[in-house]
Amino acid sequence: MNDEPATGQVLLQMDDVEVGCFHDPHRVVLRHVHWRVSEGDFWIVAGFQGSGRTDFLLTAAGLLPARAGRIQWFGQPAPQTESARLTLRRRLGLVFEDGRLLSELTVFENLALPLAYHGIGSDAEIARAVANMLDATELGPWAHRRSTALPRAWQRRAGLARALMLQPRLLLVDCPLQGLDRRHAGWWLAALEALHAGRFPGLQHPLTLVVTAEDPAPWRSPGRTVAWLEQQQLKQEPNP
Repeated sequence: MNDEPATGQVLLQMDDVEVGCFHDPHRVVLRHVHWRVSEGDFWIVAGFQGSGRTDFLLTAAGLLPARAGRIQWFGQPAPQTESARLTLRRRLGLVFEDGRLLSELTVFENLALPLAYHGIGSDAEIARAVANMLDATELGPWAHRRSTALPRAWQRRAGLARALMLQPRLLLVDCPLQGLDRRHAGWWLAALEALHAGRFPGLQHPLTLVVTAEDPAPWRSPGRTVAWLEQQQLKQEPNP
C-alpha cells in the first residue's frame, strides 16, 4: 500500500494494524493494514456491507482502538493526555453516515458546540461562524429546528457542517452518498470536490479526504486513489 513516495506531510499512518469490530470486540474485520494518508490525498475506501468500512474509519479517527499494530496521526502516536486528544480532534474531522447530532440541540447549537467546547471565539464570533457554515451547507432553513426534525439527508449534511467548524486538516466521511437522491448526492460530490480543492466557502484551506463507499464509481476522478476492503485486507487499486 502506498508504494510511491509521499509529496506532502503524512497525516495518518497505519503500520500492521488489526482492526476490530465496534459491536463485537472479539471479531477482527481487517488484518495487517499498512496505509498512509499524505496531505492533499483524496482516498475512496470501498467495500460491501459488512466489510468493516465504519470500523475502519472509527479506528482511523482514533475512536476505536486498534487490536494490534501502530497508528500515528500527524506524526504522533495515540494521544495520552486530554490536551493532546483535544488537539487531535481539532485537526481531524469525522462525519458519520447518520450525522450523529445531539438530539436535544438545534442544528445551530450542534454546529456551535465544537467551538464553544474548545473555547474558540466569543459568542458573537461563534454565531457568525455558524451562520457562515449554515449558508455554505444550505442548512439555514433548518437552523433552529432540533436535529430529530431533519430528514436523514439533511442530518448527514449537518454532520458535515459540524465536523468542519473546527477547520480540520483531515476529514473522514462515512458513506456520504448512501441512500441519497440525485440532488443530495450531487451536492455531496460537488462539496467534497470543493473542500479538497480549497474552494468551499465554509473552510479556509484545502482538505485531505478519506471517503468510504459501497460503490466507488461516482467518486472516481484523476488524482484520487481507490482501495477496497475485502477478505479482511485493505487493497489499493493500481493508479492509472
